[in-house]
Amino acid sequence: MRFCFVHAADLHLDTPFTGLGMVPPEFRPLLRDASLIAFDNLVGLAIERGAAFVLLAGGIYDGPELGLRAQVRFRHGLERLANRGIHVFLVASEREQPGDWAAIREWPPNVTWFAPGTTAPVPVVRDGQRLATIYGASGSSWQGTQGFDRVDAPGIHVGLLHVLGAPDEPPTAGMDYWALGGEHAAQILGDGSPWRVYPGTTQGRGPQPEELGPKGAMVVPVEDGVVGPPEFVSLAPVRILSLTLDIAGVPDLAALREDLLLRAAALRAQHPVSGLILHVALHGDGAARGALLADGGAAALLRDLRAQRWDGSPFVWWATLRDVTRPAGAVAAARGRSDFAAEVLRLAEELAADPARLREVFADRLTVPPDGALDHSSGIPDAADVADLLGDAAALAVDLLEERDRP
Repeated sequence: MRFCFVHAADLHLDTPFTGLGMVPPEFRPLLRDASLIAFDNLVGLAIERGAAFVLLAGGIYDGPELGLRAQVRFRHGLERLANRGIHVFLVASEREQPGDWAAIREWPPNVTWFAPGTTAPVPVVRDGQRLATIYGASGSSWQGTQGFDRVDAPGIHVGLLHVLGAPDEPPTAGMDYWALGGEHAAQILGDGSPWRVYPGTTQGRGPQPEELGPKGAMVVPVEDGVVGPPEFVSLAPVRILSLTLDIAGVPDLAALREDLLLRAAALRAQHPVSGLILHVALHGDGAARGALLADGGAAALLRDLRAQRWDGSPFVWWATLRDVTRPAGAVAAARGRSDFAAEVLRLAEELAADPARLREVFADRLTVPPDGALDHSSGIPDAADVADLLGDAAALAVDLLEERDRP
């Protein structure tokens, strides 16, 4: 028997974007509806793939103040799935209680909500055959798995939780797949015995690393009772990207502007979505630094970039432009000293040059598969990106230490 199911989490319906600045009126409808469109795309994905069921691992909304239109949109999506015979299983985090939803006093018949505490597992049956057994509990703790005792039944066995930080060995054995929520960066943990998976949020909302890149859900194949590798599918209509540019060799502000516009055009071609939000960091040494640090130089460049109009889709919005450049030779000078700033720089450079140690240090934030490679398509930054960020952070720390020590 072959089938698939869809696993999503952290929809955060109707939660606004952050760190955008003053957005033009023509962009606002898409930004306002992005999380709802992502949910519509999730429903469409489940229908298109003929999913046997959908798992929603919490983070549906951000509190009882949730707007009515998000509730109505959510219920409509559940009804679309019900019309196709697709069952939905969901859990809630500690922040949300489905009973608070004024528009959903009674769930559609295809929905199973697992309350906090011990709950009975629910079978998934199609054409008289038991495909799966789903175990779930609302809340934000692995303690909720105490009632997840595997029953003697055919098909796969799936645990559904909203919990931060999946342990190497879940406290409850016997599951074939852990459908987790609570982390906004997609993470596929384990080697299939069992799978422990965070699909990430369906729509990024801010400049934080976990909000960047493709966002969506997992389609999970099952064949003859064996759960295969999850497939990440992007669903977000708006994608938030971080763009880092070294200004070394850039002759002036006009050339810097042209370079940024060319990079934005390339990103539009690489990311087939409705909108791009760019957070830019300029670093390094160069002739353009003086113009950037002149009164209002960086702010004027940002205003000019925002004034550009793009034909077609996706639109591009320059959300932030950070100047983290430094005078030529500043880092080299710091490297040659024997003070605390030099020690910070030395340790950061040693760490960036040692991939094994880098993976160890960042093990609590980045998921590294057994082969040591990071899958950039999942929205997880690769080791080179982390090393670059570490170098920028170290150089910025040197700048701040030097500024503090100035008389």
